[in-house]
Amino acid sequence: MTRGLFAFLLCFFIFGPVAGKPFAEHKNGEVRVPDSVRINKMIARAEAFIPKFSENRKYIDSALALLTAAEEITSVPALENLYYRVLSKRARILVKSADFTSAQLLFTKITTYERRKGIAAEAASWQKIGDDFELEIKSGFPLRRSCYQKAYDLFKLTGNKQNVADAMGKVADADMTAGDYAKAEQEQLWVLQEYKALKYRKIYYGYYMLAETYFRSRKEDKHIKARIDCVNAYENDKNGSIGDGLLYYYNLAVAYHKHRKYEFAIEMYKKGMQISKTLKDFDRYYWGLTGSVGCYIKLREFSTAVNLLKEASKYPKTLKMECFLLSRELSLNTSMKNWGAAQKLVQKFKLAFDRYLPNAKVDGSAYAKEEFVVTYYPLPLYYIYTEQWGELKASLLVLQSFPENKLSNNTRIYVHTVKLKVDSVGGNFLSALREHEIITDLRDSSMSLESRNRISELEAKYNSVNKDKAIQLLNSEASAQNARLERSKLQGRFIVVITIVSALFAAVLLFAYQAKRRSNFTLRAKQKEINDQNGVLSELLTQKEMLLTDKNDLVESLEDLLSEKEWLLKEVHHRVKNNLQIVMSLLYNQSTYLKNEDAKKALFDVQNRIQAIAIIHHKLYSKNSVASVALPGYISELTSYLSNIYVQDIRSIRFVLDIEDISLNISQAVPIGLILNEAITNSIKYAFCDKGGVIAVSAKRTENEGLELTVKDDGKGLPDAFEHDSDSSLGIGMMRALTRQLKGDFSIESEQGVAIHVGFKLEL
Repeated sequence: MTRGLFAFLLCFFIFGPVAGKPFAEHKNGEVRVPDSVRINKMIARAEAFIPKFSENRKYIDSALALLTAAEEITSVPALENLYYRVLSKRARILVKSADFTSAQLLFTKITTYERRKGIAAEAASWQKIGDDFELEIKSGFPLRRSCYQKAYDLFKLTGNKQNVADAMGKVADADMTAGDYAKAEQEQLWVLQEYKALKYRKIYYGYYMLAETYFRSRKEDKHIKARIDCVNAYENDKNGSIGDGLLYYYNLAVAYHKHRKYEFAIEMYKKGMQISKTLKDFDRYYWGLTGSVGCYIKLREFSTAVNLLKEASKYPKTLKMECFLLSRELSLNTSMKNWGAAQKLVQKFKLAFDRYLPNAKVDGSAYAKEEFVVTYYPLPLYYIYTEQWGELKASLLVLQSFPENKLSNNTRIYVHTVKLKVDSVGGNFLSALREHEIITDLRDSSMSLESRNRISELEAKYNSVNKDKAIQLLNSEASAQNARLERSKLQGRFIVVITIVSALFAAVLLFAYQAKRRSNFTLRAKQKEINDQNGVLSELLTQKEMLLTDKNDLVESLEDLLSEKEWLLKEVHHRVKNNLQIVMSLLYNQSTYLKNEDAKKALFDVQNRIQAIAIIHHKLYSKNSVASVALPGYISELTSYLSNIYVQDIRSIRFVLDIEDISLNISQAVPIGLILNEAITNSIKYAFCDKGGVIAVSAKRTENEGLELTVKDDGKGLPDAFEHDSDSSLGIGMMRALTRQLKGDFSIESEQGVAIHVGFKLEL
């Protein structure tokens, strides 16, 4: 009642004289048009109350009272246009105050009036109404989308393809805001197709909205591509607004930053900072500065980061930017291990963020909560490095004050990393293990694009190495060919020399009878020549012997290297086996402190799986072959081990092994060992009653170098309600996953017991 009285008095004292004039001016049929300037002032005063709506209901009442008075003044035929303008403003006030029922009544009046100007005008009025909705008021999302849909349907009737595409973009925006990302994505892709067909130079508007949808739906790989397309399209538009460019550059910089492409992120941040200085938007300037500093910290270019932070005092800054700068400064000192400077910042950091936290909570922006978590994270990270566990726990409560479903996967990793450390320090190891699994899942889901980049880099390196090897091989072949040519030349020279010597010797014998003196003289001369040639031959033979000796030494060296390699591989397998035994011992010790039987059983199962792997490495280092495992011996030892550890349960259980002489390399032996361990353990635990039974294990070669592994028991079989294709069981899910790793087939039969079949192709 107080609010109503306040609105009445305000309206009466300020506009009472104005409201009374139309009635006075209707006397004797005379109508005087009121001053339109006065009406515009009333509208302006009503709109001035809009920012204060969230503070007190009285401001809403005051704004509506002003517009009601203006509506009464303009309710004459001569002021029809001004009257509907007042109605539009009143509808806007009702929308922003979340009074959608009253607003809808005005929508019909306004659009009916605009319809007289044409279909396009009516469509534009529906679109303008949709633009007036507040994104913070979720209850208005369906009505907002309905307004945009009506605008789209009407624009289709006009045949203006540009307006139709723009209107569908508004519909997509409404779906994205409401959280229907799949629908929004399809709508935005259609809009982009239309823009391309129209050769619309501002197509970057469509790419920006598509990128926003991918960001909110956490499709990281598509998100960054859409950001890049947006920037490229903007830079192709010479008349593009620099305000738009600032938004696009910074969004792409953040995307690069998240995907650890720091050099590219810095380039985008710098472009955004330059535009910010041109616009004198210092808040945005500091935003780019802090982003650049963060990248330089990741690149460990600390001196550049320090110099950049010195620019922070040049321009005025808001509380939010002050928090951002403190975050980067603390992160920089922590990375540099400058603990003294970091400690001095902590109190100032906490005070600033205590003031910033309430603003972040009420900020409806999609990025506000993420920005707070990311900028606050250096404080708990500092507590971890300095082992201040009590302070770390308090900082975790601050991070957890935001709903996790409002954060991206990368940001959620920060929260769970702090939670993992708090649980570990507090001795809550099961919770810490769950946090570790959550972090792993989040990291895997958000690193798809990064993984492809790494694969591309590895592929490039691989091609480079192959190229070097090919060159080396060609050089070796060329050297061998040259050696063969040299030997051929030597043989030819030797034959020529022998031929010449023989001919000369025959000539000497022939002419010896005719001229003894002359022949003797010639003979001595030729003999000297022969001796010279023999000296050359001796030298060549000596070089040949040296080459053969070098060859033998090289062969011996290669044999030594091969032996050393085999010894090292055996040592590696030995150490792996020992380390696995240590892990099993740690698990056993841990289980003695556990009171929960399910936890003990889980640790016991983990020990068995580790032992299955340990047996493989034991086989590898204890045999001559260090790259393969003999399947018969391995399965025999594994079943023997499982028999011993379940001795109380298998007094009447017998194993029947039918294993062909097959060897597996280690990449296939480990999955097979884990599958066997899981299948045999399940049969021992669940297949038999008190009477026991038989577990048969067979491994047979199949066609096309395949292997068929079967584990069968004659027990009671699977329950009737068991779904064979389901992964609800951890053991069955693990066996299916391991079979997929082998690129094989997995099946379960339940006739006269349970039979598990695994088929895959052997790696040669």
